[in-house]
Amino acid sequence: MFKKRRGIKLSYNKQGLIYFICMNYKEMPVSIQHKIKSLCDEIGKEYANELFLVLTTEKSIRSVSIDRCISESLLYSLRKTFYEKWSQY
Repeated sequence: MFKKRRGIKLSYNKQGLIYFICMNYKEMPVSIQHKIKSLCDEIGKEYANELFLVLTTEKSIRSVSIDRCISESLLYSLRKTFYEKWSQY
């Protein structure tokens, strides 16, 4: 279930659109898959894979943080940047 993220300066509908596109990554056209991967690479840099996991799987930021030894606050920040850059890309 989608819940609006308070720190992201986008409407509920816009956040929901991005969330559901990412969560359905495998069913998306190749162009959308490329957009998601490219944004993850651009924003996440060395943490691109962790950002990709947060966006496209049911894994929580906490579980990715623990599994990959990365701070939760960094993952929250990367996700926020991803959402805000989605429209500009």
